[in-house]
Amino acid sequence: NDNALEYAGNVNLYSTDGEISKNQNNQLLVNNASEVWLTFYAATNYAPVYPNYRGESAATKLQQQVKHYQARDYSKVWQNHLTDYQGLFNRVELDLTGEPIDFPINQILTKLRNNELNQAQIRSLTELYYQLGRYLLITSSRSGSLPANLQGAWNNHMHAPWNSDYHFNINVQMNYWLANQTNLDELNKPLFDFVQNLQQPGEQTARTLFGSKGWTLLLNTNIWGFTGLIEWPTAFWQPEAAAWICQHLYEHYQFTLDNDFLQNTAYPIMKSASQFWLDNLYKDTSTNSLVVNPSYSPEHGDFTLGAAMSQQIIYELLSNTKLAARELADQEFISQLDQALNKLEPGLKIGKHGQLMEWRSDLDDMQSKHRHVSHLYALHPSNQISPITTPALAKAAEVSLNARGDGGTGWSKAWKINFWARLFNGDRAEKLIGEQLKHSTLDNLWDNHPPFQIDGNFGATAGITEMLLQSQVNQIHLLPALPKNWQQGQVSGLKARGNVVVDISWNKGQLASAKLTPKYTGLVIVRSKLSKHNLAVMGGNSPAKITQDQFGTLIKVSAQAGQAITINNTNMVHINQL
Repeated sequence: NDNALEYAGNVNLYSTDGEISKNQNNQLLVNNASEVWLTFYAATNYAPVYPNYRGESAATKLQQQVKHYQARDYSKVWQNHLTDYQGLFNRVELDLTGEPIDFPINQILTKLRNNELNQAQIRSLTELYYQLGRYLLITSSRSGSLPANLQGAWNNHMHAPWNSDYHFNINVQMNYWLANQTNLDELNKPLFDFVQNLQQPGEQTARTLFGSKGWTLLLNTNIWGFTGLIEWPTAFWQPEAAAWICQHLYEHYQFTLDNDFLQNTAYPIMKSASQFWLDNLYKDTSTNSLVVNPSYSPEHGDFTLGAAMSQQIIYELLSNTKLAARELADQEFISQLDQALNKLEPGLKIGKHGQLMEWRSDLDDMQSKHRHVSHLYALHPSNQISPITTPALAKAAEVSLNARGDGGTGWSKAWKINFWARLFNGDRAEKLIGEQLKHSTLDNLWDNHPPFQIDGNFGATAGITEMLLQSQVNQIHLLPALPKNWQQGQVSGLKARGNVVVDISWNKGQLASAKLTPKYTGLVIVRSKLSKHNLAVMGGNSPAKITQDQFGTLIKVSAQAGQAITINNTNMVHINQL
């Protein structure tokens, strides 16, 4: 149906030396030209603002675009593009010491599937696939645009798969896992603007369907602020979706330490989402605990009390909101959150098979190969499970992962790369990268759900980053999941929580050197697998304190903003210079 949205387009044709004319059939003719270029401008009067979603007229916006660009020649427009794009893309460089491959991408993938590539060539393909994920986000999520969705900016259908909408049960979240960690903080802005504009319609949904305060989102939304029910509740019932996206808001603060963002953008959204759950958690009188009811483990079912993923998401939301409230001295709300957290089931139980339980009761089918492993949310993207802090739960998560296997569609394999990286199993994570490239990648390197679904590309790039750098338990962990096939390499420009830029080089499967540049003054805690006797640490306001445990060496440094901290492996005769 016609929604009366205005649209306008303008095409111009230019030539440096030719003759351009128009004939009686309104055709443009070019004669004697050595170079021709065309510009195309397009605009609508859409604006991502509830409730009308209308802004400046399409014609006015188009005129402004044309006026801005028409005085420029092609070389200037091209150079402006390069400066803008490379300023983002060139922040991170990854070198896995691969071997150049002189074949088109489709032939490279065919050779990979036929096991005709050597390890050096596979590493080159991995580098390319990694940077493609960053490229795709740079070109589909810029300030003033809509956020990346299932097909990003590359939907070529009038009626796209899944209506070209936004699924907040992992797809949108996975699209943005890589943003902060690969030093692309500003690419989050379209997502956060979009979420801000969901809050008001989400408050209406909370009032109408639940009779409660706060805001919520039942998984599916679109550019018109839809936050309600759809016709497929058994797959898409997830009122925890708003809570999940709040994790991205708080993680953006953790990566940037932007207090203005926390106070004016993140916290109001997080607090409202928490208020919804304070109103809607169900008290189970048999256990005197709080649970989500009804709850549904996507897309596995059935409806129940307190499925693990539901509990883990809400536990994280309330915990993160409490941390934010503490930063902003909202003591009254901290008290409300504490009352709920003291009774809230965290959704972390080990079952009879040694597995992490997907449901509140021990119902897991260890023969199931279902693509969703939603009950491992606490391992990734959350940090409630870690081999360092909760080894028993980490082992249970590993049992669950092994039972589900390495199959699934593209986004599922991408998530599993992240899972195995968080379990410090680099070889298994690398195997999943191979599975992704062999079986879930189209001939242009796009992820194949099927059909093409971009979250697999984004999720795999995030997973490769997690193999090289993690920072989710207040430690900057260098090379936590380095596979044996990546014996030598370097990466520069990654971002750790605490707003620390990290460069790492390694040789013979061991850390060779690292440089950490914090943007803020404070304590920096670094973890490495090297023995403390093989480390030389320079920089910081005082000598580093170095201790050792079963996971390696912990280095505590009092850092100065902008002052680099370097860590060198003294056993390396030739240390790679970053």
